[in-house]
Amino acid sequence: MKLAQNRSKYISQISFNATYLLDLEDPMFVKIGTAFINEYTKEFGTDHIYNTDTFNEINPPSNSTTYLDKAGKAVFEAMTTADPSAVWLMQGWLFLQPFWKNEQVEALVRSVPQVSLWTILRVSYTMELLICRAA
Repeated sequence: MKLAQNRSKYISQISFNATYLLDLEDPMFVKIGTAFINEYTKEFGTDHIYNTDTFNEINPPSNSTTYLDKAGKAVFEAMTTADPSAVWLMQGWLFLQPFWKNEQVEALVRSVPQVSLWTILRVSYTMELLICRAA
């Protein structure tokens, strides 16, 4: 696999250094994601649940709902190419950041089939809610 040249630099929402993320629209994103899940599964097995928090502590490069829909689809495609029974588990506290308006949240969350995305939203430091997206 060639080193992908198309990557994006994201500036963290808090005081971390800049984070690099391969462009979700680059075909290498799905290939690398699938390869990672295949290797991880060989080493540890699977329960078909994959925690992927793509935009935690970074804002996407665009607030376009089209972009966020494509981003979600790319993440999930990498999972399901490796494991057709994949379920995406995502921490939802990123949605509390000012970047995320209702339209952006909906675009990302609805990009994945109804029963294939679970979101954990930390309501406080002592309580977490598990939200399974309904239709």
